[in-house]
Amino acid sequence: MKKKLVNNKLSKILRIISLIMFVMAIIFIYYALNYPESSWSFCLELVYFMYLCYVIIKIACLIISFL
Repeated sequence: MKKKLVNNKLSKILRIISLIMFVMAIIFIYYALNYPESSWSFCLELVYFMYLCYVIIKIACLIISFL
């Protein structure tokens, strides 16, 4: 019983994190489309790596929350 309660709490927390990350992605895309003159001061490979990490973490949180 206690393990199931902890599991439900963890699932709920992971879903909330996933939802927050999704909203942040939408805000970022909106900003990027409206201000194309803004740019990163990092090399492009690092930016792509950060995007990839973000997507992997988001998908992992979402999948784990339903297990």
